[in-house]
Amino acid sequence: MASTPAAVQGSGLPVENQNPILVIWAHTDLPHQGTPTLDVVDLEQYFGTRLEGSRIQNAQLSATFRIPDPVPPNMFLLDLTVDALQGADRTAWDSDSNNYHADPVFNVDLSLMVWKSSQTPLPTG
Repeated sequence: MASTPAAVQGSGLPVENQNPILVIWAHTDLPHQGTPTLDVVDLEQYFGTRLEGSRIQNAQLSATFRIPDPVPPNMFLLDLTVDALQGADRTAWDSDSNNYHADPVFNVDLSLMVWKSSQTPLPTG
């Protein structure tokens, strides 16, 4: 495991005064991890991009981020769970044919829990 990040280590401020480090962990108990429809690494990246677009800093992907040892007290786990996937059709207007047609989509049921690093073991590897 890596040591405490330099941003925390060399700042001179107590770790509690640092911005939170958010570790995004997407996972599912669906058969075959939801493939071929679902890619949990893509879901982590999408969620991280949305946080970044909302100006939330220090969001890290569990697929690529190395958890420091010891774990800083300002680290939080964003536990993003895919609970269900259902295929569906919605209607979409086709202006070329002046008619509605079926537009295949899928619904995703998600859960998000935020854990303080001391409350739950963080994913490793």
